[in-house]
Amino acid sequence: QTDRAIMHAPMAAEEGPADDRGPEQQVHNNHLHPHHHHPRRNQGGPMNPILAYYHSMPPVTKTYATAVFLTTLALHLDLLHPLTLWLNFWSVWHNYEYWRLITTFLVFDTQFGLNMLFHTWFIIRHSTSLEDGFFRGRVADYLFMWGFMAVLLVGIEFGMAHAGLGYSLSFLAPSLSFGVFYYWSRKHPYVRMNFLFVFDFTAPWLPWVIMAFGFLLGNSPLYDLLGVLVGHLYFYLADVVPLTVGRKILPSLQQNVAL
Repeated sequence: QTDRAIMHAPMAAEEGPADDRGPEQQVHNNHLHPHHHHPRRNQGGPMNPILAYYHSMPPVTKTYATAVFLTTLALHLDLLHPLTLWLNFWSVWHNYEYWRLITTFLVFDTQFGLNMLFHTWFIIRHSTSLEDGFFRGRVADYLFMWGFMAVLLVGIEFGMAHAGLGYSLSFLAPSLSFGVFYYWSRKHPYVRMNFLFVFDFTAPWLPWVIMAFGFLLGNSPLYDLLGVLVGHLYFYLADVVPLTVGRKILPSLQQNVAL
């Protein structure tokens, strides 16, 4: 099994604002700022732009980005070895190494580089949009979405590892981030996108465009397909089913958390 995650996701430009208002309120064909929310901390003197951007992140996104950065730093400095972090079920059950159930979602790459930096930015951008938009004031619900997708991915990986299929992903961070990104795309059905300054389409098509482009470059689509699977299942249960049956299937937790 490989000791690092393989990631791919080419650049795409968004022409519409990635706000989280209703379709009738979304404005088309405006350039998108890296994040649309207002900074939370703007006191004192001038702040380094990178630190200012970091402090402006909502809590769940900031916590995840920090954990990814610190984990990658430890790997980069050889303070940790990838084999101690990847999802090895035998080690989890027999050696009680339960941290592997968490660290599998924190590794995009074992070194700092364009691959790791781009995908960290990729999840920060779309997670911030969701957390500051549809999930504003609902930290518990947003954490539940992440947990829902993470548990599903662990279950799928367990099934593949014990089914003799010859597939093992080891690190599930790429699939989890793609699942969050897929849900973002479904919550912005009218946002216009531009891929490589040639193709124009709406946001729900972007995950498929990225997946197809990666496949043409020789990358396996398995990570992205699993992300689409868990992201779509959450979207279906959280957004489609309530409109169909008239009641929520997934729990709503925001009333249990004081913000």
